[in-house]
Parts: sequence; C-alpha cells; structure tokens
Amino acid sequence: ALAELADRARLVQLDGWPIVPMYVVHYVLVYRRCLYEVPPDSWRVLERAEHGKRIVLYPGGNGFYPVAQVMSGGRVSDIPHNMEASWATVRRILPQLGARNYSISLPEVIRRGELDLCYRALPNVLAFQADGLDVDWAAPGEGVADTTDAMWVPRGLAPDVLACARAYISFALSAQVQERWCKLLAALPLNRNARERQRRAAAQP
Repeated sequence: ALAELADRARLVQLDGWPIVPMYVVHYVLVYRRCLYEVPPDSWRVLERAEHGKRIVLYPGGNGFYPVAQVMSGGRVSDIPHNMEASWATVRRILPQLGARNYSISLPEVIRRGELDLCYRALPNVLAFQADGLDVDWAAPGEGVADTTDAMWVPRGLAPDVLACARAYISFALSAQVQERWCKLLAALPLNRNARERQRRAAAQP
C-alpha cells in the first residue's frame, strides 16, 4: 500500500517508513451562523473587538502559526527561522482568547453562546453540527493550514501480532477504505488512487 501513497505521505526527514500519515486534515474558521450571514473572508475577524474573550484556538496554538505568519505579512517558508510576523499576530490574538479547553468540551460552551469563533480541524466542525450546533465553517482568503494523523507499529511485537498490525495499516491505506474513511472525516486521502485525491489532482491548473 505504501507504493500507492502521495508524496505528502513520505516524511523525507526520516529514513524508510517509521510512521505513515493516513490522511490530510484542514484547519478552518468555525463561526456561529447567527453572527455572520456571509462567511467571514479573512482571519482578521479574530481580532475584532466584538469577539473579545469569545474566540478559541487549540491549546498552545497548535496548527495556527502558519496562518498567524501570513496574517502579519510573513511567509510560511520563513518558518521556523523567522517567525516575528507570527508572534506579532499571536500578541494581538492573545487578549481575544476565551475558553482554553479542548474540542471535547466545546459544544456546550458554544451552545451557551459563550464563543463566537473557533480555529478547529474540519472534522470537529462536522461533529459540532452533528451535535445540533448552529455553526458553519469558512476557509478565509489568507489560506488555511493542515495536518496529518499517522499510524505506526511499535517495536518488540510478537510475530503474529506484528503481521496483524501491518495488515491493518495496509487495509487502512487502501484506496477503497480511504475513500469511505476520509469522506466521513472530510479529510483528504493520501492514497493516490482514492477518488477524492484523483478529483483534486485533475482540478489543479
């Protein structure tokens, strides 16, 4: 199955395949529909005074730094050696932050009307909507960041367990499973033969 994966799946800084990314997850801007009839078109909405103490990021700003870099005129290619643009954004955003809890506790906070905007992975938004929250998402004009989830097999397994673990990962990486799995997650498959990846590749100029 490794031979079917897109280049993004190969971590060039590592030898061989010690871990294998499964799919690509995009971070998006989550907003309450009652506040915005038209989706916000810029990440600068996070800085608006009316949202003071009513926005949330991931703990530690996970995933936000590339966006923060662009928001203050920096280049993503300068990360990690020159991140002053990112830190400038962070200094502006910090006073805006409200709840600092992780996704699992956010639905009730949003339901109570205590949050206006969130920086979250797209699967989180689908979970919020499935939970009955009146939220939607946008990909602002400055762009979005993404991340991957990965699998690996620990060392020292018994041969039969090792064989089963490898078989499971191969199964999970197959095009058919990736198509179904990633559709449910709103994620981008990393198997080149999965239909959604082929569709996006065909759409590239």
